[in-house]
Amino acid sequence: SLIVETKGAGINVIDFRPGDFRTDFNRSMHNLSPTAPASSEAMARAWRQLEANLRDAPLPVRAADDLRRALQRGASGTVRSGSFFQATLAPLLARFAPQTWRRAVMARYFGGL
Repeated sequence: SLIVETKGAGINVIDFRPGDFRTDFNRSMHNLSPTAPASSEAMARAWRQLEANLRDAPLPVRAADDLRRALQRGASGTVRSGSFFQATLAPLLARFAPQTWRRAVMARYFGGL
């Protein structure tokens, strides 16, 4: 709504949507819970897949670079950052694919959960 409200006022609003990035966040989540988040085999598999996805994810500097480039070019609107899947393919699927396809792709991305 902020983008609509400021239209024509010379104000650029960026809805920045970063995907997964390679940080220590996941390790921190494991350390917060004395009973690791793997209460079932399916959950353990999902955590392993998430950890693999994060190991392959871009470094956080990419998010900073993407946001800096958007600011420099005076972008307004949604700016996505992250891997090709999260920044390009997933938003495209979310917009045009049937819900059953979206669920199947997400299940595969998270290891069949």
